[in-house]
Amino acid sequence: MGIIKYFRIREDETIIDKPIFLDFRRTILKSESVENEENILYVKSTGKSIDYMDKTLLLVSDEFKEVSKIYHEDYIYKIVILQEEGKASQRIYWNIEMPDESKCLTPSTTFKKDGTLDKIVINEKEVEGLAMFRLKNRLQNSYIIRLDMAESLLRRSLVGFILEELEHE
Repeated sequence: MGIIKYFRIREDETIIDKPIFLDFRRTILKSESVENEENILYVKSTGKSIDYMDKTLLLVSDEFKEVSKIYHEDYIYKIVILQEEGKASQRIYWNIEMPDESKCLTPSTTFKKDGTLDKIVINEKEVEGLAMFRLKNRLQNSYIIRLDMAESLLRRSLVGFILEELEHE
């Protein structure tokens, strides 16, 4: 088997008119991991329809979720409704619960002074078989996808994210 490429997937900061989240403490998120259980996030505006957000919470569109399920049917997909305060406007997204694979970072990985990840270097043996996973530290979550999943997302013209190729050992 050849070398597998991985990408850090991040919310595209250049997109304007994204949903604007209100006080996150008012959010109703169930702690139990139950697929299809309804959760509500209050927003000032539901904004433009985008397929990927990861600033407040990982939220993906139906189309993104369907691609993810091709590779990881075993992950837990929780429905999250973005409810515009004072209006009937709603938009449905999904939160994906996935494993934290921080042990896959090699000693070549570097961190910024504030403790966030700078240069991510993946030990691909540690994440064999995973098309999408999370790297978690006390300051941030980073989401990583494998090349084949990235290609599947791009073929569907999904928007709201950028991909940054990672190094591997």
